[in-house]
Amino acid sequence: MNNFRAMRKTFIAVALSLLGLSSVSAQESDTTQSAFKKNIITVKAGVGVSKTLSRGLSTSSVVGYHVGVSDQINVSKSMPLYVETGLFANMKGYKILGYDESETKMHYLQLPALVNYHIGKQGGFEVIPSAGVYLGLGLAGKLKYNIDLDTYKEIDVFKDKTIKRFDFGTQMGIDVVFRKVQVGFAYDLGLIEIDKKDAIYGDSEEKLGYKNLKNRSAIFRLGLNF
Repeated sequence: MNNFRAMRKTFIAVALSLLGLSSVSAQESDTTQSAFKKNIITVKAGVGVSKTLSRGLSTSSVVGYHVGVSDQINVSKSMPLYVETGLFANMKGYKILGYDESETKMHYLQLPALVNYHIGKQGGFEVIPSAGVYLGLGLAGKLKYNIDLDTYKEIDVFKDKTIKRFDFGTQMGIDVVFRKVQVGFAYDLGLIEIDKKDAIYGDSEEKLGYKNLKNRSAIFRLGLNF
């Protein structure tokens, strides 16, 4: 019977891992089982305030969406240390105001890989700081810019390859949880240059423009734990 139970647990764990989700019963008779919840699924939604940094030049910000699901997996029986991943849809971008105004909006699928630590009582009040990296894949993006008075032109930034589809950076955040509801903040700091040249001016030496772009995004979010 014990062998059968062990095989069943192994099969369930492997199957759920392949799906990217795992779940373990909160009640375990085995005294060696961790005292902390093994797996926490969270649905999150919120807004992101994004801009880009361009060799010291900072653009104006745009407001976009942030929605997705995260999975926290406990990696220590002795403390509430978790690795966290998931899948999110984010809108990032930037505005240039004044001369030659423009607005760029980029829609990403984003995969985080984080480590977090739960401070407080699970099932009660907790503070959860986190840090790690993210990988983003651009699905769609538009640059709209002014060329003359009320005349505007649009560029599909990913299709035209003016901006790279892939983004990579670090993410730091903190969440406050009461029972199953959480409120949090995160900051994405892009590490790679998503554009080597300005989408409007190209490599022109006469116009400074914005090139060598790196994403920046402040995220305000609500979540529900399962």
